[in-house]
Amino acid sequence: MTITRERLRQTFSEGGAQEIYHEVRAEGDFLGFAHRYVFDLDYRVARSALWGLTKASDEELSELHVILNELIDQAMQTKNSSVRRLTLNIIERLKMEEDDLRTDFLDFCFEHMVSFEELPGIQTLCAPSIRN
Repeated sequence: MTITRERLRQTFSEGGAQEIYHEVRAEGDFLGFAHRYVFDLDYRVARSALWGLTKASDEELSELHVILNELIDQAMQTKNSSVRRLTLNIIERLKMEEDDLRTDFLDFCFEHMVSFEELPGIQTLCAPSIRN
């Protein structure tokens, strides 16, 4: 089955996320998939794409390092908590070098890891992002 926006819009299960991952893996194009769907304005499409990508190994995800700044921007700007949590999960798994550090992202992480209004999953992911 081909991955489409409509299919991603309707992916709501762990099994569906696994299927997405296996299809992207078979294509061998994690970066192309991310460019097409991770930043989609429909949060359901972005969430499903990100959820599928979280099933990838760290080695497979390393292909996404070239879009690290876009992922960081998305994590900081999205209003959807699922998209934020899944994006932070991927960022946390990418190897960050000293040149990748952004003070705005560090400030964001400090703020959100102690915010009582933030969901616990996001608070937890913000703490390792600072150490990364």
